[in-house]
Amino acid sequence: MAVITGRRLLGSLRESLRICSIRQSSTSVSIADNSNVLDSKGSHPLSASFQENAQQMGTLVHKLDTKIARIIQGGGQKATDRNRSRGKKLPRERIQALLDPGSPFLELSQLAGFGLYGT
Repeated sequence: MAVITGRRLLGSLRESLRICSIRQSSTSVSIADNSNVLDSKGSHPLSASFQENAQQMGTLVHKLDTKIARIIQGGGQKATDRNRSRGKKLPRERIQALLDPGSPFLELSQLAGFGLYGT
């Protein structure tokens, strides 16, 4: 991790301000400048190709939801029963206990290792 000293930060800020002032003086700035607007090349929502793509995407999302639901089970009913019989909580239950009620939680890498050990 780099440490930025006050002198170095101040020099960097001065350089940024100098570049901004050069750009403002050399070009005219227009609020109606649309050069950064992306032009959509997508099909119309009522077209057949759009409907087909939407259906395929829906199928893929359903498959993903099914896999995630399977993953959330935590190894199946046998593994869950074995951990609970030992008086242990499942990892997702431990995380839920740490979170404030109603606070959002985003679980990352749910599919890490999925299918790695067979069925």
